[in-house]
Amino acid sequence: MPNIPTARVERQVKYAPNISKITRKPSYLSALNTGTQNDWDALKFDYIISENFTRNHSNPPLWVHAHAHDFRVEIFLQSTCHKDDLYGLDMVDCSRMLREYIELIPTSINDHPMCPNGTTEQMCYLFSKFLVDSHVTITQVRVSETPDRFTCLKL
Repeated sequence: MPNIPTARVERQVKYAPNISKITRKPSYLSALNTGTQNDWDALKFDYIISENFTRNHSNPPLWVHAHAHDFRVEIFLQSTCHKDDLYGLDMVDCSRMLREYIELIPTSINDHPMCPNGTTEQMCYLFSKFLVDSHVTITQVRVSETPDRFTCLKL
């Protein structure tokens, strides 16, 4: 995987990493000079990253035939931004990492070891294991298989 910092590559395990925190210190923390610091000591911010993807799934024994859905995942993150931090977290990097994480999901969600029943509940749990920087907390994961219904996992 090109352009991924070594700390992430070492922890990236096919299908479901067991480690949900990246331990390296991101460059955006303590990045501001004394003269350009924020006007606060520390504030807690909430962030949301999301991605759409298409996969097949079934929900045996009720829905035994695999069928495609355009899924949407939303990951709610929380981080403290200190006065000398550029951001609380790098949303561009988090979005890229989420896309890479989704690429690891097989064409049929049921083939993923953490989603044998293909349910949105299992998918929420899967996405709760998404790798984040050590100072970032995942507070909620939402997955939908239709635009009008979401399954939410609050952490």
